[in-house]
Amino acid sequence: MPPIPPEVLATFPAPNYVNPETRGNALIISGTISLIIATIAVGVRCYARISRRRKLGVDDIFIILGWVCAQYVCIFLQGNY
Repeated sequence: MPPIPPEVLATFPAPNYVNPETRGNALIISGTISLIIATIAVGVRCYARISRRRKLGVDDIFIILGWVCAQYVCIFLQGNY
């Protein structure tokens, strides 16, 4: 990536470290909604697979593993931002 030219840098607003703009709880709200939708989708998929085939496949195990990782990111890492 090429460096930003000085004339473009001069047009940037001055940084506001005292009272910076924030986006409120947008990250927490969007993460929570996404996590709820993902939980419902994984639950319905597992229910359908178990009721039809009586067992989960390898793909289902990886989906559950990804869902657990998403839970970790949404619950433990969102508080740091």
